Amino acid sequence: MGIFIKRRGGIEYVYMLAGSSQYFLGRKDRPEDLNLQNFHRAARTIDRNMDRVLSKYLADLKECRRYMPEKEGQKYVLGRLKKMAAVLDHAASQAR
Repeated sequence: MGIFIKRRGGIEYVYMLAGSSQYFLGRKDRPEDLNLQNFHRAARTIDRNMDRVLSKYLADLKECRRYMPEKEGQKYVLGRLKKMAAVLDHAASQAR
């Protein structure tokens, strides 16, 4: 996932990567003319991938806990969830 720039003939063009696809957004020097339909398509793909990966991660975390001693497993899972919450809080504060 990410945004990248391609230069052709001295003009910079903005693309967005999502999964194995790249979406053309438009010229870098004309942000008001960006293709919002492609932007939203890419964002939906990124969101679906993130939801799938996060669901798998949480299921794997739960499974790993089964094989750990009770106290250690609880401490590990709570530590991971707190770390994730901190990352999300930081991202939310950056978005404001």
